[in-house]
Amino acid sequence: MGRVTPKLLIFLTVFIDLLGFGIIIPMLAITGGLYLPESSVGQGALWLMTAYSLPQMIFSPLWGRLSDRFGRRPIILLSLAGSTGSYALFALSDSFTLLLISRLLAGLFSANITAAQAYMADITSKEERTGGMGLFGMAFGLGFVLGPVIGAGALGVWAWMFPDARPHMGLGIVAALICGSNLLWASIKLPESLPPERRGKVHFRRFATTREALVTLRHPALGPLILLFFIITFAFANVEVSFPLYAKFFVGLSETGVYSIFIVVGLIMAFIQGYFIRKAVKFIPEQIWIILGCATLMVGVALLPLRPTAMGMLVPMCILAVGHGLCIPCLMSLISRQAQAHLQGNVLGTSQAASTLGRILGPLGGVAYDAFGPQWPFWIAAVVMLFAVYWANVTRWRLIRHRAQTDGAEPS
Repeated sequence: MGRVTPKLLIFLTVFIDLLGFGIIIPMLAITGGLYLPESSVGQGALWLMTAYSLPQMIFSPLWGRLSDRFGRRPIILLSLAGSTGSYALFALSDSFTLLLISRLLAGLFSANITAAQAYMADITSKEERTGGMGLFGMAFGLGFVLGPVIGAGALGVWAWMFPDARPHMGLGIVAALICGSNLLWASIKLPESLPPERRGKVHFRRFATTREALVTLRHPALGPLILLFFIITFAFANVEVSFPLYAKFFVGLSETGVYSIFIVVGLIMAFIQGYFIRKAVKFIPEQIWIILGCATLMVGVALLPLRPTAMGMLVPMCILAVGHGLCIPCLMSLISRQAQAHLQGNVLGTSQAASTLGRILGPLGGVAYDAFGPQWPFWIAAVVMLFAVYWANVTRWRLIRHRAQTDGAEPS
């Protein structure tokens, strides 16, 4: 067997962690509905998504700055330990309140993504950055493939063994076991990527301020890119929170059917982000792929509510997966390449916080689902993605002008 490289190690660490995420997320809104009246399932989904996203938004820049100061490895291990505990609480929850608390803890300890992105930036050159960030997309995609497969199997086995038990208990136990095993494996195998001489200084009195984030957002190249990341995430979160409800309660799809669609979407995302985009950026620059990805995502979202059948939803979801797969690794690569080595965690943490804000606001689609009808979250997302296409083109020209004026100046 060949040597296991740090790039492969961080990919496996993120992938195994995302298996737990892939097990839980397709059934999250439906699980919340077990403890709420049917007229409030959309709002329940909103609260569960917000409970994860709000602490993630607040703490992502903090975790990023801590990883710049103390290294990536301890932050990744701490986040894996916290995630394991959150899944265990999810399994034991017997009320909507406990489900909320479990998601709050999951969001608080979601530092592994920010620290892992900074880890990848540490070990790749700027020329390799898009391919490196594409591996995270592949990890997300595979997590959404195997996570739902494992989740569907866990639901079936749990229902057979314990027919009177709450179904989400089996999902939480499996996710906690996977995440706990990942913690043990990473503690043994994962090396540090940021040597002491490359670490920045962090002043604890500044943790309560937003100075570092504001410096990043005011940067002429980073600011537009991070805003675009927010817009795309906002639109995608509308779909993410509303699709399981739409598929189960409006179309009549079974839980297994919902999982099956997530599996297909994950396969497409894994191929696009893990293989296709790594080859494609050698011929067409990232900025163009971001524009094309936004346009493709817009088409997929707009088509989704037009044919409320299983096959009628599958094709738009596949188109949506292609668009998302084209956008995200290119966007993360461009953001990372604008940051100095000792500020990777800070900049990527700020971008993750902006993305998380989109995940907080995006689930407002759950309110539109209850108030106006099940198609409305998708119409909202389509309009937002139309603006994203426009902003992606604006951002492209701003990057060109910034490069010409500053020859790649970076925030300090």
